[in-house]
Amino acid sequence: MSRLFLQNVFASFTIAAIKIGIACITVMKAEGLNKLIFVWYSLGILTEIYLYSYGGTQLMEESEKLSRTAYDFPWYRYRKNVRQIIQMMMLRAQKPSRVDVPFFEASVVTFSTILRTAGSYVALMQTFL
Repeated sequence: MSRLFLQNVFASFTIAAIKIGIACITVMKAEGLNKLIFVWYSLGILTEIYLYSYGGTQLMEESEKLSRTAYDFPWYRYRKNVRQIIQMMMLRAQKPSRVDVPFFEASVVTFSTILRTAGSYVALMQTFL
């Protein structure tokens, strides 16, 4: 499943990182209304990244719940072939599904790491500008 979204999510995160960097430099150099416009622009980019991250976290949490739900189902009452299918589903569901991108996984933890790193870069840029 990760392969289906790999290129799209990776491109979105990469392009968003570049746009945030450019917007931060612009906010530091801009004055007046232009500064406010680029602040809102940066918030829009962060919202875009957060939506991908939140979706990745939700996918991981729901896939972890699947094993427990299958176990709670009264599968032992059914025919042998149904029991085997449910048992296979429980085994497969023990490893959660994730949206993996080449260097990281899309999750809220990753989003918070991106925010901390961006804050560090902004502080570094302020020393040079």
